Amino acid sequence: MIKRFNEWRDIIFAAIFLVFMNPVIALAAGGTPSTLGGAIQYFESNFFIGFTGALVVFAFVGGVVMVISGVTNIAKAGTRSGPPFSHGIFLFFGGVLLTTLPVALGVDVMTFLDPSGSYYGYVGGGNNTVGQPQLCFSINGGGSSSFPITCILQNIATNVVPVAIETTFILCYVIALVVALNIIVGLARSRRSYNSEPPKHWHIKLFIAGLLANIPVFMGDVATSFGYNSIVDENGYQGMSGSSPSSLLAYNPPGGTSALTQYASTIQWGMVILSMFGVFYFIYGVLLMLNTEDRHHSRSMAWVHVVGGVMLANIGTTIKWMSNTFLGISI
Repeated sequence: MIKRFNEWRDIIFAAIFLVFMNPVIALAAGGTPSTLGGAIQYFESNFFIGFTGALVVFAFVGGVVMVISGVTNIAKAGTRSGPPFSHGIFLFFGGVLLTTLPVALGVDVMTFLDPSGSYYGYVGGGNNTVGQPQLCFSINGGGSSSFPITCILQNIATNVVPVAIETTFILCYVIALVVALNIIVGLARSRRSYNSEPPKHWHIKLFIAGLLANIPVFMGDVATSFGYNSIVDENGYQGMSGSSPSSLLAYNPPGGTSALTQYASTIQWGMVILSMFGVFYFIYGVLLMLNTEDRHHSRSMAWVHVVGGVMLANIGTTIKWMSNTFLGISI
């Protein structure tokens, strides 16, 4: 039964991918994008969100099938040629987990990262606004009054950064769903005979899948542990407020530093972009934790990425701390 389930799983995954990559369906969700940020949002709304929903439905249907199979195997366990009793139990409870997979992925987060119990999983922060780029160069003169590089950085920060981070959070959620689904099915398969073993490090992978599905709350808690007023929280990325950077990334140079004042806007928009790479760096660290089979893998290296990602994502506060520590002045 589980072998058949795995075959159908691969077929359905391929079908879901082909359906949501269909240009006709994609065009039905919106017009053609005209900027990089618009293209990222277009891909997010046409593929990731639809694929995630279809994946959850597939897990639910597969879970129902596993529950029925589990009850059947429990009934057969008492016969001479029947399967082990534990096989039916694992099928039954594995099926229950699959039918509530999004909730199950939030259990470890609620247990370890949210003692109040008020957080029930990341569902999208709604901060993926695609800003309208401003004109930086003009053949007939005019354009932005700021430095060209400042204008370019501002366009990247307003048009690309928020939607790119939000799309990455959704991608992490999709990866977590797939990892959790494979682990649960693998656990059920491992009890088909008396001498079979469960997947290696399944408990660690399942826990990390929960973290991966809830990257914003995990990143926010790690940042708070180091004293940061985090740029990422359970509501998503907070580095941009409309078309302006948040106060956490706003740059105000000290008095008497004309050079820094002159390039304050350039530095400010640069920090917004660096904060995006900090988020990516943090996520890479969490993904490294999943690679438990690699002999050369080092958990310490994963945590270097996690901590370094937090520092880079909160680059405004990090610079203030470092300059105060080494120079005695906040720059």
